[in-house]
Amino acid sequence: MKKSIMIIETIFLSMLASFMVMAGTWKHDSTGWWYDYGNGTYPASSWQWIDGNNDGIAECYYFNQYGYMAENTFQDGYQINANGQWVANDVIQTKNVGNVSNTRKNQTKQTQSHSEKSSNNDTSKETVLNLMEAEPLRLYHNARTSEDELWKECYILDGFEYITFTLNGNYSELSFKYAPSYKLYKNRHHIISVLGDDDSILWESEEITFDSTAQNATVDVSGQNEIRIYVKDDSWAGGILFKDMYAE
Repeated sequence: MKKSIMIIETIFLSMLASFMVMAGTWKHDSTGWWYDYGNGTYPASSWQWIDGNNDGIAECYYFNQYGYMAENTFQDGYQINANGQWVANDVIQTKNVGNVSNTRKNQTKQTQSHSEKSSNNDTSKETVLNLMEAEPLRLYHNARTSEDELWKECYILDGFEYITFTLNGNYSELSFKYAPSYKLYKNRHHIISVLGDDDSILWESEEITFDSTAQNATVDVSGQNEIRIYVKDDSWAGGILFKDMYAE
């Protein structure tokens, strides 16, 4: 019996490895997520490798008989997480497809420039602090925005949730990118506040709804020992995503 199970698993993994990564666009409706190949077809009753953000790395998704992505379930004995990706021991399974977009290359260059600033500093004070490497409230490996963009390694905050960072007065500027999550309720309105020492308000966003676009924020944090990024709302309503968060 064990031998039969091993043979079946080997066949399944071989099938996954042989699937081509098809280009297309994620679409969402009241039922769920599906993948549009752009030629009138979509995957159904099958596993598919999809590189949704063109970073050269694809994740594996299962689509049911109606073409909708499975999430938070098991299929063929394999676990699928909340973002629809195949996971094993809580690790997202990926496949290198070697298709890196210009956008992704530019993001890599920006990350390298932050690292170069830090490595060129000859004092005890860091010139750039990557806050995505700090202890998070909730760090997602992958999450989708309401605009259907897949973000990797981002924070997500619901209403009344916050993240606190200690700066010890060593930094003057906070920068980050934010966007509504695809799970944000369409009738909810969020506001992001950045609070400094004594809960002084350093910056606030405009109202954020499901239809809001991704935005970049820059906040003056000069002399602040501690900052808190806080999302205002009267309920847990789907969340705001944050990424590329630095203090310098």
